[in-house]
Amino acid sequence: MSKRFAAVFAIIATGVSTMSALEVSNLRAGMLSESGIPADETELIISGELNAADFAYILDNLNNLKRLDISAARIVAYNGASLPYTGVTHSDADRLPDYALTGLTKLSTISLPASLKAIGKGSLSGTGITALSVTPTVTSIGDYAAMRCEQLSSVTIPATVTSIGTRAFAYCPKLSKVVMNASVSSVPEGLFEACGGLRSLSLEALSACEEIGPWALAECNGLTTLVLPSGCKALEQGAAYGTSGIETLVLPVTMERIGSNAMSAMTSLLSINASQVNSVPELGDNVWSRLNQSDVILVTPNETENDYRAAEQWKEFHIVPVDEWLSSTETVTSTIGLSGNINVAIDDKEITITCDGGSLGQIAVFNAAGRRIADAKADVSATFNTSGWTSGVYLIVTDLGVVKISI
Repeated sequence: MSKRFAAVFAIIATGVSTMSALEVSNLRAGMLSESGIPADETELIISGELNAADFAYILDNLNNLKRLDISAARIVAYNGASLPYTGVTHSDADRLPDYALTGLTKLSTISLPASLKAIGKGSLSGTGITALSVTPTVTSIGDYAAMRCEQLSSVTIPATVTSIGTRAFAYCPKLSKVVMNASVSSVPEGLFEACGGLRSLSLEALSACEEIGPWALAECNGLTTLVLPSGCKALEQGAAYGTSGIETLVLPVTMERIGSNAMSAMTSLLSINASQVNSVPELGDNVWSRLNQSDVILVTPNETENDYRAAEQWKEFHIVPVDEWLSSTETVTSTIGLSGNINVAIDDKEITITCDGGSLGQIAVFNAAGRRIADAKADVSATFNTSGWTSGVYLIVTDLGVVKISI
């Protein structure tokens, strides 16, 4: 045995005697395979230097690994023969190599180097990690970086990140918390696709973002709150397809285009507020398919109300100009006549809606959470039994206008 290998073994032995986790100190890049790590090792701490060949060794031999701490190590460049499983022949310094740890389902915790600049393609995909807080030295996250991580529950992306790849966090069913401050011009294709555990997502901090990419939020069917970037100009094809829990959507003033099927199957949608949008956004094909658009309120600027009423796909909504929308939000608590000739009478057990002219048409009642709780179709009068309703504010939407009531 050479002195080089003997030194490595001595260092490992010291680590075993003083720590519960196996420690490899002062590693020389490419030498992890010579360190004699038991195949059933579950915790590993590495300092020194390592490269793509060392990650290939981990991937091939340490399938029981639960914790990997390389925070005190530095990743150096690799140029050499094609590595097993990954096929990597080149990897830059300070980059978690492509597919470095992919498929290590028992790996629940990883501490990354403080000098890390990039997270490579698929490098953490299919692992068992439960949280990922990207260090503020990282500028790039590759395609599929943490895709199909079934235990991943939280992700934090700092403003230093200027590039995120396709489906970097897609198909992570337990992902429920996302803090995203990245300096990106677009939310990439399929970024959070099929992340059903997401309940709320704010992209408001993405000040440079102008586009929500294709399928970026598709099938996030647990999502109920979505805040778009303030400078967003486009929702691309299928961007929010199947996000069936979203009830209210506010379009930013900059919105110009909504792609084909971008909001298909948003079956809980109650209202779209487009009151700040400069002009009627262009639409792709079947943008709103599987929505009953006549039940969805579309709030428009006063000056472009008629443009929306004339535009294909837009005209199918229950269109309310913003002045009417705002004037209808004064809460009424007794019999009152409102614009549109609507009258509402409230007593202890029911509300009665009548009109003095025209037809009430389709009537829908929404609670304060935006959930539709009653509906009817009527000409001049409709009555709803309120005995099972809780006290609070309700919104009544008819073909003649919108009324807010309190019971």
